[in-house]
Amino acid sequence: MDTKFLELPERSSKPREHGITHVIDRGLSLAQVDGLVEVAGASVDLVKLGWGTALVSENLGPKLERYRALEIPVVLGGSLTELAIAQGRLEELVAWVKQLGLSHFEISDGTIALDHDRKLELITRLGRDFTVLSEVGS
Repeated sequence: MDTKFLELPERSSKPREHGITHVIDRGLSLAQVDGLVEVAGASVDLVKLGWGTALVSENLGPKLERYRALEIPVVLGGSLTELAIAQGRLEELVAWVKQLGLSHFEISDGTIALDHDRKLELITRLGRDFTVLSEVGS
Protein backbone atom coordinates (compact mmCIF):
# COMPACT_ATOMS: atom_id res chain seq x y z
CA MET A 1 0.00 0.00 0.00
CA ASP A 2 1.39 3.38 -1.01
CA THR A 3 1.56 5.78 1.96
CA LYS A 4 3.45 8.51 0.13
CA PHE A 5 0.34 10.73 0.09
CA LEU A 6 1.39 12.19 3.49
CA GLU A 7 4.47 14.25 4.14
CA LEU A 8 6.15 12.62 7.09
CA PRO A 9 9.60 13.31 8.49
CA GLU A 10 12.20 10.68 7.78
CA ARG A 11 12.85 8.48 10.79
CA SER A 12 16.45 8.09 11.87
CA SER A 13 17.85 4.59 12.07
CA LYS A 14 18.70 2.68 15.24
CA PRO A 15 20.34 3.33 17.58
CA ARG A 16 18.55 6.65 17.82
CA GLU A 17 19.58 9.65 19.91
CA HIS A 18 16.34 11.56 19.19
CA GLY A 19 12.75 10.50 18.64
CA ILE A 20 13.14 7.44 20.86
CA THR A 21 10.10 5.18 21.05
CA HIS A 22 9.64 3.65 24.50
CA VAL A 23 6.92 1.01 24.91
CA ILE A 24 5.55 -0.75 27.98
CA ASP A 25 5.50 -4.52 28.24
CA ARG A 26 2.65 -5.19 30.67
CA GLY A 27 3.43 -8.87 30.97
CA LEU A 28 3.66 -9.99 27.36
CA SER A 29 4.14 -13.61 26.39
CA LEU A 30 7.01 -14.48 24.04
CA ALA A 31 4.48 -14.79 21.19
CA GLN A 32 3.23 -11.28 21.97
CA VAL A 33 6.79 -9.96 22.03
CA ASP A 34 7.26 -11.48 18.57
CA GLY A 35 3.99 -9.87 17.47
CA LEU A 36 5.06 -6.47 18.76
CA VAL A 37 8.33 -6.74 16.88
CA GLU A 38 6.59 -7.95 13.73
CA VAL A 39 4.24 -4.96 13.77
CA ALA A 40 6.47 -2.18 15.11
CA GLY A 41 9.97 -3.54 15.75
CA ALA A 42 11.72 -0.98 13.57
CA SER A 43 10.23 1.78 15.72
CA VAL A 44 10.78 0.28 19.18
CA ASP A 45 13.92 1.63 20.84
CA LEU A 46 13.33 0.63 24.46
CA VAL A 47 10.94 -1.65 26.36
CA LYS A 48 9.86 -1.02 29.94
CA LEU A 49 8.69 -3.99 31.99
CA GLY A 50 6.03 -2.00 33.79
CA TRP A 51 4.61 -2.06 37.31
CA GLY A 52 6.89 -4.71 38.74
CA THR A 53 5.87 -7.38 36.22
CA ALA A 54 9.49 -8.54 36.12
CA LEU A 55 9.01 -9.95 39.63
CA VAL A 56 6.13 -12.21 38.63
CA SER A 57 6.81 -13.00 34.96
CA GLU A 58 7.55 -16.69 34.65
CA ASN A 59 9.06 -16.01 31.24
CA LEU A 60 11.45 -13.26 32.37
CA GLY A 61 14.67 -15.02 31.33
CA PRO A 62 13.46 -16.05 27.87
CA LYS A 63 11.81 -12.65 27.37
CA LEU A 64 15.02 -10.77 28.19
CA GLU A 65 16.91 -13.10 25.83
CA ARG A 66 14.39 -12.37 23.06
CA TYR A 67 14.66 -8.60 23.51
CA ARG A 68 18.48 -8.90 23.62
CA ALA A 69 18.50 -10.90 20.39
CA LEU A 70 16.35 -8.18 18.82
CA GLU A 71 18.76 -5.52 20.15
CA ILE A 72 15.99 -3.79 22.12
CA PRO A 73 17.15 -2.61 25.56
CA VAL A 74 14.91 -3.31 28.55
CA VAL A 75 14.34 -1.25 31.67
CA LEU A 76 12.38 -2.22 34.77
CA GLY A 77 9.67 0.28 35.58
CA GLY A 78 10.05 3.01 38.14
CA SER A 79 7.29 1.59 40.35
CA LEU A 80 9.59 -1.30 41.20
CA THR A 81 12.39 1.14 42.03
CA GLU A 82 10.04 3.17 44.21
CA LEU A 83 9.01 0.03 46.11
CA ALA A 84 12.66 -0.91 46.64
CA ILE A 85 13.43 2.61 47.91
CA ALA A 86 10.41 2.56 50.24
CA GLN A 87 11.52 -0.80 51.68
CA GLY A 88 15.18 0.19 51.95
CA ARG A 89 16.14 -2.43 49.33
CA LEU A 90 17.47 -0.30 46.49
CA GLU A 91 20.94 -1.90 46.56
CA GLU A 92 19.39 -5.36 46.20
CA LEU A 93 17.37 -4.14 43.20
CA VAL A 94 20.50 -2.63 41.63
CA ALA A 95 22.33 -5.93 42.10
CA TRP A 96 19.43 -7.85 40.52
CA VAL A 97 19.29 -5.47 37.53
CA LYS A 98 23.03 -6.02 37.01
CA GLN A 99 22.54 -9.78 37.34
CA LEU A 100 19.83 -9.60 34.67
CA GLY A 101 22.33 -7.83 32.41
CA LEU A 102 20.19 -4.73 31.90
CA SER A 103 21.83 -1.50 30.79
CA HIS A 104 19.00 0.88 31.75
CA PHE A 105 17.54 1.87 35.12
CA GLU A 106 14.49 4.01 35.91
CA ILE A 107 14.19 6.41 38.85
CA SER A 108 10.74 7.88 39.41
CA ASP A 109 8.66 9.34 42.21
CA GLY A 110 5.08 8.85 41.10
CA THR A 111 3.96 6.81 44.10
CA ILE A 112 6.42 7.80 46.84
CA ALA A 113 7.70 11.10 48.17
CA LEU A 114 11.32 11.25 47.09
CA ASP A 115 13.32 14.33 47.97
CA HIS A 116 14.49 16.06 44.79
CA ASP A 117 18.14 16.14 45.91
CA ARG A 118 17.99 12.41 46.73
CA LYS A 119 16.52 11.70 43.31
CA LEU A 120 19.32 13.66 41.64
CA GLU A 121 21.92 11.84 43.74
CA LEU A 122 20.47 8.46 42.69
CA ILE A 123 20.41 9.48 39.03
CA THR A 124 24.06 10.58 39.23
CA ARG A 125 25.21 7.47 41.11
CA LEU A 126 23.28 4.96 38.99
CA GLY A 127 24.33 6.83 35.86
CA ARG A 128 27.84 5.47 36.38
CA ASP A 129 26.60 1.95 35.59
CA PHE A 130 23.36 2.45 33.65
CA THR A 131 21.55 4.71 31.24
CA VAL A 132 19.15 6.28 33.73
CA LEU A 133 15.62 7.28 32.83
CA SER A 134 13.73 9.59 35.14
CA GLU A 135 9.97 9.71 35.06
CA VAL A 136 8.35 12.82 36.47
CA GLY A 137 4.92 12.98 38.08
CA SER A 138 2.28 10.45 38.94
